[in-house]
Amino acid sequence: MIRRGAGLFFLCLSVLLFPSLTKAASADSVISANVPSFVSPSESTLVSDLSELPADGISSVLFTATIVSGSGSPLVDKDFTLSSNRGEVDTIRCYDGNTLLATNTTKTDAQGIARCIAYSLAPGQATFTGVADTITLDDKPTITFTPLPAISNITVTVELPGQKKITLIKPSEPIVTTPSLKTPPSENKLVNTQVELLIPFWVFILIILLLIASPFLFSLLVIIYRRLRFYIIADRQQREKEENLLAKIYELEQKLAQGQTVDLQQNVKISQQIAQTEQDIKQAVVEQTEPTNPANPAP
Repeated sequence: MIRRGAGLFFLCLSVLLFPSLTKAASADSVISANVPSFVSPSESTLVSDLSELPADGISSVLFTATIVSGSGSPLVDKDFTLSSNRGEVDTIRCYDGNTLLATNTTKTDAQGIARCIAYSLAPGQATFTGVADTITLDDKPTITFTPLPAISNITVTVELPGQKKITLIKPSEPIVTTPSLKTPPSENKLVNTQVELLIPFWVFILIILLLIASPFLFSLLVIIYRRLRFYIIADRQQREKEENLLAKIYELEQKLAQGQTVDLQQNVKISQQIAQTEQDIKQAVVEQTEPTNPANPAP
């Protein structure tokens, strides 16, 4: 009886404690397992529609990734990430259906396809790598971003009064290739070499007047240059003449001082020469202040 009572007691105790022990075990234990991916890195493909494009920050290359299993079956709703070996130098954006996302990650559609675009402002070669469901694809396209060409297409438009415009110069429309998936217009351009020059009406009129008057302005500049050159030469000659007259006066004064007690007649003659020299200086000053005809320059 005692043994039966003890056994019944332990049976009841185990029934009461078993739920709490199972809960504790489930709370403390972590079950980990590696789930293999079905993505085949060799059977899946990553292709681009261009191998070379300008590094203008507008032209874009379209990447199409087809994610399949080892048997070739498309894998739906798989995470896909596209990256460049040049890092943030290249901008990558992926599509969610027909919507362009602001990220380089998307999911495969019902055909196992994921699409992304890339563009850059830095010339050079870039290798792009696709990762689907943590599996790196074997295909790694290399894209060459070329330096921008010189501006070749310029549109000149004149803004008329009344909010009207007249196009003076308009280049031919460039040939644009369209990717297999419709993208925003700014992403379809292969190169941005077009520049539109908008000229206000008054600036256009001023340019026309300057072009018409340019021969007269050139002739006027030539005349002004010649007159200025003549006045510079005449002023230099006048200065030299004044210096010579002053030297002559000084010489005569020295002779007068030396011969003052020797020959009075000679002193009178020297005084007359000094007076004549002073008169010549005054006349030279008057000629310098009066306007001179450039056609008859002073000797």
